[in-house]
Amino acid sequence: QVLYFVSNRPGGFGGRDIYRVVKLPNGQWSKALNLGPIINTPYDEDGVFMHPDGKTLFFASKGHQSMGGFDIFFSILDEDRKFSEPFNIGYPINTPDDDVFYVTSPDGKRAYYSSFKEGGYGDKDIYMITIPESSEKNVVVYKGKFIPSNGETLPDDITIVVTDKETGDIVGVYRPQKNGNFVFILKPGKEYNISYEANGEKFYEDEIYAGKDETYKELGKEL
Repeated sequence: QVLYFVSNRPGGFGGRDIYRVVKLPNGQWSKALNLGPIINTPYDEDGVFMHPDGKTLFFASKGHQSMGGFDIFFSILDEDRKFSEPFNIGYPINTPDDDVFYVTSPDGKRAYYSSFKEGGYGDKDIYMITIPESSEKNVVVYKGKFIPSNGETLPDDITIVVTDKETGDIVGVYRPQKNGNFVFILKPGKEYNISYEANGEKFYEDEIYAGKDETYKELGKEL
């Protein structure tokens, strides 16, 4: 429902800035909104990533008192939908050279990023780090797989519609991969209706309650 991206379009604060668009009720995207001077600087920002918790924004910047080149920062979105002052994620992740494209796993225990370090294979390489002391994020990951009957193939137009059971609002519409696998993120503390459709018709439906006390949990389903 919300998409973050980087652009050097006119009207920014200088260089590349981070923008946000939201999906409107008619299915179209809104106009792009610059995240403002708390996040963007007169220098380049890049590699924006919003964690599935919907609150923790990671990005790279040449500003914000970086150690040199691009450094990785994070900012927290509060209840008033305002971002906090960015925090430098620090050494040894950040170096005097470029560090960018930081993404974390949904449980917050692993992260991947691109960095120019001594001992690499040349220019920027991809690294993985583990964060054992990280507190798990409040997310529920729903994974599933469609399995065709013997001798059959999966329809090309399978869609998964997730609805908030209390409000009736559509939370998201998802498509499986070609191998039938699918995955999406649910916020804890809510009950959801899940409708599986193909050829314009619903062929299965399900209900899920994501417990509000869940920090990180994976649910699985085979159909």
